[in-house]
Amino acid sequence: MVAVSGPGAWRPYVAWFVSLALLFGLAFMVLTPPYQGADEPNHLYRAYAISTGVWYPDTTTARRGGQVPESLLAMFDTYQHVRWYAQAKTSFDSLPQFAALPLAPQHTRFVDYPNTAVYPWPVYAPATVGILVARTFNFSTLATLRAARLAGLFTWLAAAAFALWLLPAWRRLFVALLLLPMVVWTHATVSADTLTNSVAVVAMAYLLRLAYGSHQPLRSSHLVGLLLAGVTLATMKLVYVPILLLAVLIPAKRFTNWGGKWLVAAAVAGLTVATLFYWSHQSQAVYLPYEDYAVEFREGLDLPSWAHVPRHQAMIVRAPHRLFRAAGNSLSTAGPMFVQGTIGTFGWLDTYLPIWLVAFGYVYLFALAAMGWPPSWWHKLAILVGVVACYLLVIFSQMLSWEPVGTHIVGTVQGRYLVPFVPLFFLLFTANWRPAGRRWLLPLGSLLLLSASTYIIYQRYYVS
Repeated sequence: MVAVSGPGAWRPYVAWFVSLALLFGLAFMVLTPPYQGADEPNHLYRAYAISTGVWYPDTTTARRGGQVPESLLAMFDTYQHVRWYAQAKTSFDSLPQFAALPLAPQHTRFVDYPNTAVYPWPVYAPATVGILVARTFNFSTLATLRAARLAGLFTWLAAAAFALWLLPAWRRLFVALLLLPMVVWTHATVSADTLTNSVAVVAMAYLLRLAYGSHQPLRSSHLVGLLLAGVTLATMKLVYVPILLLAVLIPAKRFTNWGGKWLVAAAVAGLTVATLFYWSHQSQAVYLPYEDYAVEFREGLDLPSWAHVPRHQAMIVRAPHRLFRAAGNSLSTAGPMFVQGTIGTFGWLDTYLPIWLVAFGYVYLFALAAMGWPPSWWHKLAILVGVVACYLLVIFSQMLSWEPVGTHIVGTVQGRYLVPFVPLFFLLFTANWRPAGRRWLLPLGSLLLLSASTYIIYQRYYVS
């Protein structure tokens, strides 16, 4: 059975998504004070270094960071007190001084950012382009930050709109998920998640299109698309590579021109694994544990003293059951955090939506999911395997980076980590339900969630 919707069916969904995402994305960008995105300072500093041609930081010293303009650091000093504390406020009156302050890239100071130093440099492409534009046209300090934010927002808008066009079905559900407050807000700040999420949603839509969009044999362009999906996902982040498991849903008869389904799968898997090894080697070369970091610069870094990635990796290899144990334990310890955060937790984990709104969000999403065209149970089983694999890898990455060696508990899993594969989770609940008035659920639900979030963010930062 093919789930392709009619010609032009994508237009109203893309129009609705782009309109609301642009409107509320710009509102979030303006209302969120400088550096109040999750880890936004270190993401901006790393993107700035890349814009100057420094792809990775120097590894000959016991520090990881780069040269950052003094003007950006002065802006950070002004707003750093707002982080973490919901009672801390700022005002719009503080912005004009940085709107008038030149970036002055000739005056720099070395800043440590060990947590973002290990990321593959391509993930910062949108922010880097924004900063390059700002430097070329001599933007002010505040305008440089906003140029980086805006480049990320437009990148995500274009990628998500393209994904909605690619999808063979489920556009109502995907629009709802793409318009979740957490998703829109994340892409209105400077973040490594911007390109990662963009690649993930396009790859997912492309694989679903190949699986359900046609019975015709695959062309050479389709094979290139599969290889590109593997390479880009592996470059962005290991934990989302299981999205490629959607390829098993593509009918075998479509691979007749390329030696069969499993030959193509081997080619995609081989190139994906090679890409993973390359970027893993690059990150390991940059990684510096707390115990080896320069003593006088350790404090205040996003580098937990108890974590040690190579030792923790070796421990998991020796005792892999610890990963599965941690995955189960984290459903209770970190479950409430990522359940709420998938709908919306803003700032530095200090700005929350009310519980009733989060509950409404999930009722709304499950209702939309139930209205979607249902794949077969065997296909749902394959989708479930992909969801579980992504979740296990998220837990694995958090264990390595933030937990003591030997732990079997992961205490923090932010909802934004689930964004790239959460559409697969909701596909498990599709049932072709057709209630009366279903066409109004998407606009009413998305408007309520986004409007309430805009008000809450404004209250958080500007109202005593």
